[in-house]
Amino acid sequence: MFTVPKEMQGLRRVFNLNGTVYEFMPGEKEADAERLKYTITKTTMTIIEAEGETTYKYRLEDFIGYKLYLTAEDEEDEPTLVFEQREKNENQASAETGYNSGIDAVVIGNQTWMKKNLDAGRFCNGDQIPQATSAEEWKTAKEKKISAWCYVDFDEGNAGKYGKLYNWYCVADKRGLAPEGWHVPTLEEARQLIRSAGGESVAADALRSITGWKDNSRSTNKSGFNAYGAGKCWLDGSFLEKDFTGYFATTAKSNVDAQGKFNVHYFSMQQGSGTVYNNHLTFPGVGLSVRCVKN
Repeated sequence: MFTVPKEMQGLRRVFNLNGTVYEFMPGEKEADAERLKYTITKTTMTIIEAEGETTYKYRLEDFIGYKLYLTAEDEEDEPTLVFEQREKNENQASAETGYNSGIDAVVIGNQTWMKKNLDAGRFCNGDQIPQATSAEEWKTAKEKKISAWCYVDFDEGNAGKYGKLYNWYCVADKRGLAPEGWHVPTLEEARQLIRSAGGESVAADALRSITGWKDNSRSTNKSGFNAYGAGKCWLDGSFLEKDFTGYFATTAKSNVDAQGKFNVHYFSMQQGSGTVYNNHLTFPGVGLSVRCVKN
């Protein structure tokens, strides 16, 4: 069975559309179940105790591994959403990475690229990627050299535009960051994209979205790449250059020095400039956008 949050194991929860959740163990009658309240957004479900205190807050992707269906006994009953454990299957594995078979993509030259930044919360094997929800959590991931992702400004409301920011440990993780059939680009693949979009000195204009930057005057998005400027999450958990610069990770890294330290390559573009930078380096603990290319 798929591993579910510990506090959910063994429970069955029935979510009425009027905002009531019935929580009960197998064998209990629904009429005797504990009644709680819940609120739901596009990305988050919050369950609230009778006293008004939040008891659990989940990203909806945490419910992967549950069967979700709509049911109503008769016309007078409230329709309900029911979550139950189910066995993991191939379709579910795709869903866990944040994608399904309908990935929005564009052909640029002889490559096929995703048209949106990566928004996966799990590795390809289904393991959850740790989320940093504060500067302290981000710094801890950097110090421990472990995978982590965050929303821009630690605000899930930014997910639709910017996707997620990932440190390089996510990119290098053997469990696989990109969904099946895709991969994080090599530095040479990034440079091939730049050549296809017109060359290093002008490609940024063709790669940037025509909206969403502080200065949209030069952006044409002729390539269809639709880049947004998510900026970056720095080592201390601060966010820099939102809507001014887009930083995109590659798999490339520098040589490891005697202390075991190394830097990683990215490609980037700024508002109001045609130049794409592809020869710069940063630290592996910095959070960058990820745009995948098809195998």
